[in-house]
Amino acid sequence: MKPVPLAKGSDVAHATGWGLLVAGLLILGILVGSRGLRDFDPALVSYAGATVFAAFGIGYRYAMWLRRPPTRVYWTRGWQIFLRPSKLLANLAHLVRIFVNNFVLQRFIEHRSKSRWTAHWFLAWGCILAAAVTFPLSFGWIRFETARDNQQIYNAFMFGIPVGHFRLGTLVAELSFNILDIAAVMVLIGIFFAMLRRGRDRGAMAVQQFSNDLMPLIPLFAISVTGLFLTASTHLMHGVHYIFLSQLHAITVILTLLYLPFGKFFHIFQRPAQLGVDFYKQA
Repeated sequence: MKPVPLAKGSDVAHATGWGLLVAGLLILGILVGSRGLRDFDPALVSYAGATVFAAFGIGYRYAMWLRRPPTRVYWTRGWQIFLRPSKLLANLAHLVRIFVNNFVLQRFIEHRSKSRWTAHWFLAWGCILAAAVTFPLSFGWIRFETARDNQQIYNAFMFGIPVGHFRLGTLVAELSFNILDIAAVMVLIGIFFAMLRRGRDRGAMAVQQFSNDLMPLIPLFAISVTGLFLTASTHLMHGVHYIFLSQLHAITVILTLLYLPFGKFFHIFQRPAQLGVDFYKQA
């Protein structure tokens, strides 16, 4: 294989260009997916704006990360090894296998301890579930509306295309309306196990740092609790303090999105690239 070429030009200019490109692509995706903002909810503009800023930050930091010589070698060599024609099918099968083990089952952390794996699994899938619902709704890619001839039926649209419907009071309706509450409970379970381990494991207590180990749990806790408060206000308190709680929830979500590219959460985006290390080591 040819030597990996050195990165040329200014790191900051290179990373800024990639950050702007990622943010621009997201804005384009919002415009196209919401059919020219026809399906975009103006009440969610703050969420979308914070997400665009986060996209710029992620693109910027990811580009800077790939400029580092060790990362650049692993990235380049990983793709070269993966795309070899003679090994492509075997590599695809191996990719599926390690994807299931490392992402779906989160087994890369299981060997450290069961409590750590439990915390990581609930945190990861609670956040993934919440993101899979929140971002498409914020971008106007998904929307729901009642049927014109029956107020008990909700129609679901994706990119303006009807994709299904459900009746109020059914299991599908309950899951659709409460899926973010389910995600919040999963995140809180993950936080509970994480704090339990950090409070009982002397090895973890000796090396933990506030910025890396405790700080990321605070915004996740705040988002989950304020989100559950909204449901409690709606169903148990007849809407008492709903406006205040919705604004508080929005603030916690927006601050977390702004923090996303610069804190420990960035490893969420690093982890997929690290799959290439597995191919590199095999070769």
